[in-house]
Amino acid sequence: MWHKRLRIVAFFNAMVAMAWTVVLVLPFEPFSFMLVIIERGGPGIWFLLAYLIFILIGAIGFGALSAIAYIVESGEKRTLPPVLTAVGFVLAYSGTLASCLLLAYAGLLGGYELYMVNVSVVSVTRALNAFVAPSATAVILAVAGYAALVASLMKAS
Repeated sequence: MWHKRLRIVAFFNAMVAMAWTVVLVLPFEPFSFMLVIIERGGPGIWFLLAYLIFILIGAIGFGALSAIAYIVESGEKRTLPPVLTAVGFVLAYSGTLASCLLLAYAGLLGGYELYMVNVSVVSVTRALNAFVAPSATAVILAVAGYAALVASLMKAS
């Protein structure tokens, strides 16, 4: 029953997102600089984007897929194709997690260097460039995974 696995992942991601939110608003070092980095923009937007993507795709997206899979598996009594669903599940989860971690780390690193250490914008831009290709690859994996999961829902028999 894939809907249970998807629901577990959605719940786990929601708990991680809640912890991430708590860490964001902690008023003491080393966490207090995170809101400053987000507020000043630039690389902080990468961090904020990772946070929002994780909430929307990691928690809400997997929760929505779980609900649809529940309807297909329990309500319509159809079975999802096991290989396609497993591949989609692994790609969607690993791609979402990797892209969010890469974006968050790049945003924190760039923002910290730019606003706390006062490194030049050129140096920060060079540092962030190293994260572009891996982040894009992770996003492509996540999209392929979600496409495979949607296809498995449509091909359920």
